[in-house]
Amino acid sequence: VTVTVYDLMGREQWSGSVTGVSDMQRSTPVTWNLTDKSGRRVPRGIYLYRATVSEPGGEPCESGTKRIAVTD
Repeated sequence: VTVTVYDLMGREQWSGSVTGVSDMQRSTPVTWNLTDKSGRRVPRGIYLYRATVSEPGGEPCESGTKRIAVTD
């Protein structure tokens, strides 16, 4: 799973990946420490994140975009 966070202007702020096995009973968290690619804390606001699930060969098989709010 790869999660990429964007600001509302569409600029990538952060990206992180985690590898795990999907068995529909467990989840593998991807943790964002609220910093951008330069290591600076992002300001309060609304961000978009895209989660992409890939198969073992690296081929994307599912993705979706949602909003996330950073409050403090």
